[in-house]
Amino acid sequence: MRRYFNVLRSNEKHVKDVENYLYGTMTNLFGIYWNKLAGAKYRAQHSEEFKNQGVISD
Repeated sequence: MRRYFNVLRSNEKHVKDVENYLYGTMTNLFGIYWNKLAGAKYRAQHSEEFKNQGVISD
């Protein structure tokens, strides 16, 4: 949200439609959140697979 408002307050006027920009920002934010959540759930359910491969989690 902070990045969204910073872009709107900046002198650069590359945002043509504020509502569409907000929608895209929120879609991206929740997409990242869901992917991290789904990845953590998958790693928890398949821990032996990741242990054998030596994959580093974030």
